Formats: sequence, C-alpha cells, structure tokens
Amino acid sequence: MNVKYFLRWDWEYDRGIDSITPEAGLPANYAIALLDFWGRLYRVVEVEGEAKYIYDYFCNDHGQVIEKRAVSFEDPAEISLLVRYKYEESGVVNEQAWYPDDPEQVKVHNRSQYTNND
Repeated sequence: MNVKYFLRWDWEYDRGIDSITPEAGLPANYAIALLDFWGRLYRVVEVEGEAKYIYDYFCNDHGQVIEKRAVSFEDPAEISLLVRYKYEESGVVNEQAWYPDDPEQVKVHNRSQYTNND
C-alpha cells in the first residue's frame, strides 16, 4: 500500500492538490490517498476539521477510475453517491452519477479524458 497526503482532494478529477508530508504536521484540512501495490487509487479520506469524508475508488487494470463511491462516515456507513465511468476510444469519458436513496435522480456528464497524476 502506498499513502499520499494532500492539502485537498479534487473530487471531480480524482486527484490530490498540493502534496504535503505528514512529518511536518498535518493541517486541519487535508486528504489522504491510498493506492494499491500497482499504484491504483482505491480510497481517499478527506479531513475537514472534525468532519471526515471517505471516497472508495475502483480502477481497471490500466489504473483508470471506473467507479467511485462517496461513503458516509455515519454508523452504519452508507453510500451517499455513486459514479460510474466509461472510457471511449475517442478520449471522451462518460460519467453517470446517482444517489442510491434516489435512483431516479441520475446525472450524465461527458468530458475529455484526463490523468490521475498528482
């Protein structure tokens, strides 16, 4: 497992903003990105003071995010938002998002492909 620390997390583009080192002390707001043995993102914990937000990521073999879930920190933890991705050969990414407690509310978004580099 590889751990990276950032000042904040960009949920829309699934990347950390401004790398930080925990040895210097963590600020009140920061994000921790967890990557597997192959460097694929699988979880982000975003801390904003006392509040914590958890994002679970599922990647294909190429490291592209194919699904992400915003998970509530409540007990019991529940998925509060689900987003699925489909990558076209043309470079367009199709994004479909919905709230599990309201499956009728679906958002579809298309954009150019991007990378997950920090």
